[in-house]
Amino acid sequence: MRDADGRLSRLPALDGVRAIAILLVVAGHFIGFGGLGVAGVTVFFVLSGFLITRLLVAEMEGTGHLRFGRFYWRRACRILPAYMVWVGATWLILGNAALLDDRRALVGLLTYTYNYVTPTPWGFNSIIHPAWSLSVEEQFYFLWPLALSLLTVARARKALVLFLGAVVVWRAIAAFGLHLPQTYLDWAFETNACSLAAGCWLALYTIEGQPAWWTRFARPPAVTITLGLILSALCLGMQPMAGTALWAVPLATVVAFCFVSLALPLGRHATLAHPVLRWIGAVSYSLYLWHLWGLGLGESLPVPRWLQLPVGLAIALFLASASYYLIERPVLSWRDAVPTPAPVPA
Repeated sequence: MRDADGRLSRLPALDGVRAIAILLVVAGHFIGFGGLGVAGVTVFFVLSGFLITRLLVAEMEGTGHLRFGRFYWRRACRILPAYMVWVGATWLILGNAALLDDRRALVGLLTYTYNYVTPTPWGFNSIIHPAWSLSVEEQFYFLWPLALSLLTVARARKALVLFLGAVVVWRAIAAFGLHLPQTYLDWAFETNACSLAAGCWLALYTIEGQPAWWTRFARPPAVTITLGLILSALCLGMQPMAGTALWAVPLATVVAFCFVSLALPLGRHATLAHPVLRWIGAVSYSLYLWHLWGLGLGESLPVPRWLQLPVGLAIALFLASASYYLIERPVLSWRDAVPTPAPVPA
């Protein structure tokens, strides 16, 4: 996990993990099977928890504290520009200020609380559906650095285990005791945080290069992960009708956790580090924003059904590429534009 000079090593295989996650989301939305998309989102959550924690711990070890302003500035440069362009374009084209649901949805988008707004999924709201997971991510970015700054690594590991258990217990209470709606179970931060917490725990466990002993039971890895993703997608997709609201998300979290764990030792010399997968992983954020636009346009074309997915995917990739190369990459150069104090060794 670290280079010879002590710096965190780059893990190209994780770009391949991103690519597979976004392809699961795109495929799930095209065929109309939500479980496949949520399985992909769960992989994103575990990976996000892992990468953010890895960066935060590295800064704490190097400086003795977290520079919150610097962290939030870098997150804003990474996320907000492409997101705001997507929100603005979608609202101007599809939004209707006369509709209460559209106005509520817009407020949720602008405040990253869309996962609690849960408007009806028609028109404008059907295109902005991916915003629920982006809201969960932003809530995580806000809360986790604050919590981690108060804990040592050892205490953070224990706290995350307790938190994981609390999330599962709360899902059980919410689903079977309080009978809260499925939209709450699917979208709320406190019912999805187990996958983010699992990624955080993985980062804390492997930060010094400790081998993930549980991965030796996944043999062969590719078959194990493929079957696991299919199983978790099926369970997630059948939640409302099969009574799996309690354990579907934890199961998907375990599968995603193992997937990311298996990718860590693969480094640069693996299928996951293939240039095509790495490129898809690089544009995955913009592709996540724009893929429903691409698929919607593809489905509206007068071509056979079997052509609609590749055409829609091509449109989505074009929109994502434009967003990545014209918005994301130029703005990323601003991240280090604001001078920060020189690091003081802990």
